[in-house]
Amino acid sequence: MFNDCPSLKTVVIPTSVTKIGRKAFHECSSLTAIMYLGTKEQWNAIKKRGAWDKKTGNYRVYCIDGVLTKLMANGQTELL
Repeated sequence: MFNDCPSLKTVVIPTSVTKIGRKAFHECSSLTAIMYLGTKEQWNAIKKRGAWDKKTGNYRVYCIDGVLTKLMANGQTELL
């Protein structure tokens, strides 16, 4: 999708998206915000292929019911 786009900072993803392909945002080093138009639960239900966000910035996913950090967006628990 946006593979190797280091100037990409923000992207808006609608709820109609059900999959994010392999390396979709690979090497988008300036990525800081993903605006997802659904809930955190819907975001977590999206099938994300390997390395979809490898070498990205420390982005946050802004959902209608809260915010996820990069680690949480990958299904991991956030480190405190």
